Amino acid sequence: MLRVLKVGGVIYLAIPDKNYTYDKNRKTSTIKHLISDYINGDDPNYLDKDLDEHYLDYFKNVTNHVDRIEDPIKLKERCDHAKATSLDVHFHVYEFDQIIELFVVARENFNFNYKILDIIKNELEVLIAKVSEFIFGLQAGLIPASVQKRPNGLIR
Repeated sequence: MLRVLKVGGVIYLAIPDKNYTYDKNRKTSTIKHLISDYINGDDPNYLDKDLDEHYLDYFKNVTNHVDRIEDPIKLKERCDHAKATSLDVHFHVYEFDQIIELFVVARENFNFNYKILDIIKNELEVLIAKVSEFIFGLQAGLIPASVQKRPNGLIR
């Protein structure tokens, strides 16, 4: 995300807290898993296995949602169909501590240079449920010497 911001540019991220959404029964995305996705994201064999796991987690564990499936045969059929049609569901879910850890790991290991401007906890009512999300304001920092700069000044 920061690679497309000019130095000093600001991005706001609204990241739901999984404990206050229909994702509450899903496995929290680990930093190890996110790093693996980042590093191996272009490998078709990795993506194939990863998509299976993501769709399985989604359809098996969403709560209070029309997509929840418990029957193992129907679950496999639904996952296969979702994969074949590239169904757009969010694969990763977070709690506040994992979000902060992800920001630290991204800065220390992947040259994501940013400054956190603000963190706001936003609670809102959506239909009949209370939802909680964290809004992060991030500002792209000066580019480290180890990171190349594009001619138009965007972070790579």
